Amino acid sequence: MKRSNVLLVGCVMSGLQLFAGETIIPLQDVLLFQNGAELHHRVAMPIREGENTLVLQGISPAADFSTLQITLSSGNTLAGHAYTIRETKDEEIARQWKQLRTDSARLSSDYKIIEQSLVILEKGLQQNIATSTNGKNTSDGISSTIKYYQQHAKELRGQLYAKETALADCKEQMNELRRKEQEMQQTNSLRTGVLTLYINALKEGSAQIDVKYFSYAGWWTMQYDAHITKIGAPITLSGKAVIQQTTGIDWEDVEIRLSSVSPSKGMTAPEPTPIVIRRYQPQPRPMMIAYSKSAAINDMLSGSAISEESAVEEAAVPFAGKEYTIGRGYTIKGNGEKQSIPLDEMTLNNVQYECYTLPQKDQRVYLTAHIGDINKKALLPGNVSVIYNNTYYGDQYMATNRTDNDMVLTLGEEQNVLIKREKTEDYTTQKQTQKDAQRTFTYQITLQNNAAEERNIVLEEVYPTSANNQISVTLSDKTTPADTLDKEKGVLRYDITLRPQETKTVTIGYTIKYPKDWTINL
Repeated sequence: MKRSNVLLVGCVMSGLQLFAGETIIPLQDVLLFQNGAELHHRVAMPIREGENTLVLQGISPAADFSTLQITLSSGNTLAGHAYTIRETKDEEIARQWKQLRTDSARLSSDYKIIEQSLVILEKGLQQNIATSTNGKNTSDGISSTIKYYQQHAKELRGQLYAKETALADCKEQMNELRRKEQEMQQTNSLRTGVLTLYINALKEGSAQIDVKYFSYAGWWTMQYDAHITKIGAPITLSGKAVIQQTTGIDWEDVEIRLSSVSPSKGMTAPEPTPIVIRRYQPQPRPMMIAYSKSAAINDMLSGSAISEESAVEEAAVPFAGKEYTIGRGYTIKGNGEKQSIPLDEMTLNNVQYECYTLPQKDQRVYLTAHIGDINKKALLPGNVSVIYNNTYYGDQYMATNRTDNDMVLTLGEEQNVLIKREKTEDYTTQKQTQKDAQRTFTYQITLQNNAAEERNIVLEEVYPTSANNQISVTLSDKTTPADTLDKEKGVLRYDITLRPQETKTVTIGYTIKYPKDWTINL
């Protein structure tokens, strides 16, 4: 195809190097996903009747070419297009490189001159000493020569040290500049995308060109601040979007929309595969041969490693998606810098505060806030920063897309409530006439409230459960009756109220019965 009408249209934009016949296509708006972004550019350009070749700059070098969509105004037909990536230069970095190379060359030259001067001075001293040994110089003359050498040698060595230090500093600046260039290359700051369009126009006039494409170099995450003023008060939850992008172009004063949907290339629906359950019969393996993780996986896939007991994780609930329009007025740099943008704020009234402890794992008492019906708020998952009485207490993840409709925030340690867990019994009973052995454990848990106010405490303790009918676990008569008992999970829950300075004890005891020739995991 003949390419005769090349339009010489251009403009000046910082960071881009325009050649004759090129123009910048401005960024119009961005639809930002949590794992990518759709960028939309638009420009209106004069065209001639017939064939036109337009070269557009300002496209992201991180664009996915396969997703490129080009739309022209009525009366114009796209005959073809080409997308290339051009390496660019940062003028300020180029200036710094030139200056550093000049300084390095000058310092190296000065260093060599001083070094040569020191060599000449040493040779002169040696000649004077040699002459004096032949009787041509007096002792006073030799002393004067040595003194002269020492003085000037000291000056020259000082100059050498100064030049050496300056060279080292120059080298460090070069290394820093090199690191900066590498960072800019990683964020696509030293590259630009160039789009060449071949357009057939029915008549001379103006053509509006819209270009859309997807890039994985942009993303956002949801974060929250949970503000709590006092125990018993509602929680104010403030949401904010943390945006980052390394597309190589700045999103300056463009309309930005945020979507919780995560587009995926090559997405396919799953197909059912047979699950065959067999009895697990471990095979003896030779000593000194490593059993790799891949071998274990292969055993599982073949059905030979299905255990009697398996843990079932709670399934995630698919999220339909949510979209925010944050409009214009923001500049999101293309170098990966984080930009935080406030979104919505809400008050959570369905909150229950309580102290919680699980002394079997951690002998501390925590102040917690239980937020009910959290899924009804249509919140996105994200990290939550807990701020209690204007003090930051830490972060935790809020998984709002799970089947559990409640969320628990840990506000910190309740240091006014002391807890101690100690083992009071651990003995084994085994008789020769019996085929089974028994082992008994007893623990005593003591709680003390040193606060000036009453404290409601939830104490949970876990006792063993069995997945084998030849192993039985029985709670002893010494066990303090629990408010709630989950026999399947082996969890006892105690709802305890402690008045100021009050102390209470809870006893947990259980007996494990198993074949006496077995070894169990205790």
